[in-house]
Amino acid sequence: MINQLQAIDEYKTLIEEFKKICRVPFSNIYLMPNVIHRYIKSQKVFFEKSKYGIVFYFDEGTYYKVFLYIDEKQKFEISAFDKKLIVHNVYNIKQKNDELSYVQRRLREIGFTQEGTSVQIQGKTQDLLYNCRSVEKYAKTMEQKGYSCIKPEFSQFNQIEQIIADSKIIKDYHLTFRTEQEKKELEKGSYLCIVNENDEICAASITVINFGIAQAEAIAVKERYKMKGLAPILTYQRLKWVYDRNIQKIQGWILVDNETSLKYHKKIGYHLTDRYAEDWLLDV
Repeated sequence: MINQLQAIDEYKTLIEEFKKICRVPFSNIYLMPNVIHRYIKSQKVFFEKSKYGIVFYFDEGTYYKVFLYIDEKQKFEISAFDKKLIVHNVYNIKQKNDELSYVQRRLREIGFTQEGTSVQIQGKTQDLLYNCRSVEKYAKTMEQKGYSCIKPEFSQFNQIEQIIADSKIIKDYHLTFRTEQEKKELEKGSYLCIVNENDEICAASITVINFGIAQAEAIAVKERYKMKGLAPILTYQRLKWVYDRNIQKIQGWILVDNETSLKYHKKIGYHLTDRYAEDWLLDV
């Protein structure tokens, strides 16, 4: 039976009770308590409890993100909803273990398909900005041609998100869900875009600062503006924005089959960490 999660204390009680049954359960929950509370407050968290564990469903608008707290060796169940389900498993490549293999096998049995694997990239802001210094001159040249980088108003955020979604560089479930109010509360410059002389958005990015680290969520260029060097300009401007806020580290995730992006980011000084993430999809 699926129930709505009402309070953070209820969440804690569910976890504590199952730990009495399964001392070392498998979990893909990587959320801070304040984040879980935010979803609960928005009435966007549901759960299903069984003798094999607890399955949490977080409503992300166009899909549900599924978090597991289970005995992975048992045949746990995940109920289908009216929207697609995403299971996001993060692991250390050096410590990929049998528990994750059990979960993968069971997800396939339930009907999930593996959609992709991402690797985390990380870099020091100051070093990355230095390595991109040659872009500054090119950015000035493009400004003379009518292209400029701006910090858009809130009214343009949905358009930016749509440009990123349409780019197909990332999936819709890679974009972090935020309420309209949460978007309004983001620091000015979290959304950046390049506009032409007619104020049309040509390229856009989203970067959010969390706990002293910049999280580079997405960057995309409209199809007809590709091959103009707008992505490097936007990357440079994003790094400047992060550096000006005294943030020393920036992180992001890139699909492992996106060789062009991986090559570019390594070239400017990012390094790949040992953290990988698998996305498993159950479509309606």
